[in-house]
Amino acid sequence: MLAGAPAAGSRARALAGLRLCKPTGLPFEAADADVLAALARAADQLVDAGACVSEASHDDLLAQPFQLQARGTLVAAEAAHIHAGWLDTPAADAVDPLVRSRILRGRELDAATYVGILQARAALMRAIDERIAGVDALMLPTVPIVAPRLAEVAAPEDFLRINALVLRNPSIFNFLDLPALSLPLPGRSGLPVGLMLIGRRGGDRELLAVGAAVEKLLGDGHQVDAP
Repeated sequence: MLAGAPAAGSRARALAGLRLCKPTGLPFEAADADVLAALARAADQLVDAGACVSEASHDDLLAQPFQLQARGTLVAAEAAHIHAGWLDTPAADAVDPLVRSRILRGRELDAATYVGILQARAALMRAIDERIAGVDALMLPTVPIVAPRLAEVAAPEDFLRINALVLRNPSIFNFLDLPALSLPLPGRSGLPVGLMLIGRRGGDRELLAVGAAVEKLLGDGHQVDAP
């Protein structure tokens, strides 16, 4: 377990009384209609099963990972350090140029800014822990869009735009170091939608129990609704 607890079986918990919260705002921005409809259907099913699904905006906290890293990300800085031995060698030519350029941007983050982000991140983690203490899990789209066609990401500028959108929600909670899992939901377009559940810090096993219960109720996501 990533939480550091001994591995053990995880049973599904009862849905009756389960406290879920949809963090409205940023995690739902630019979402496909199909994604929004799938999340709404899932929420209705959970309520019918006895769960409490509330809504609240946490944008003041959830937007901070992007604000704090406006000059560069921790991931890019660490990747640039880890891969420094070959970035300036011919071996770098074998790496996708879009990936290589993202790693190279990590060199632009100075040490003072890097340390400042780490300190701000620690405070932000404490703040989000207090904010979600009263719920069992957050529920939101894993990504706000269904899978794009290859032609839609052929141009570099389109790839970067869509890639940023796809990474947005997972990167928020990666930065906050909270446990998360994704369950597939059927989408009306024929493409699956991801339902992401976010648990409390260190609550990996509890989140898995919630996920097992939600998956049992909603199914495996393979059934596609008729348009």
